[in-house]
Amino acid sequence: MANAELDALVRDNPGCQLAAFADLGSSMVLVTSVAEGRPAPQREHLDALCAEATRMLPVADFEEDDAARGATALSFSSGGLKLFLRLESSPTEALCCICDRETPVDQLLADAQARLARLVSSEETCPGPTCPPVSRGWRTAIPPA
Repeated sequence: MANAELDALVRDNPGCQLAAFADLGSSMVLVTSVAEGRPAPQREHLDALCAEATRMLPVADFEEDDAARGATALSFSSGGLKLFLRLESSPTEALCCICDRETPVDQLLADAQARLARLVSSEETCPGPTCPPVSRGWRTAIPPA
């Protein structure tokens, strides 16, 4: 199921190059999907992506701050954007996406939220509007000028 969800996330979101499902507690990417025609990512690249997710969505945050349990972070660079997302119901699991700068973020975020909810749920489908909320705020990392 995880492969199908990530494949659909990449396929259904223009400019999405890579989607990865990660366990922040163990600092490990569990499943990935890449856009058609792109090479599979190297293990070192995935390790770096997971480390960045852990920095952007620190696991310690949710232990001290209930508002941080669900979190969304965006990182922008000249090459594109990265989306890091975790849900309140499962704060140690995250979805990481690498996309072009032109990727519609609102569409990507809504789709990623629903797919992450299905990934962390024991059910096959997310019950629509009752999916767990994404977050109560954004964290945005903008590179220095």
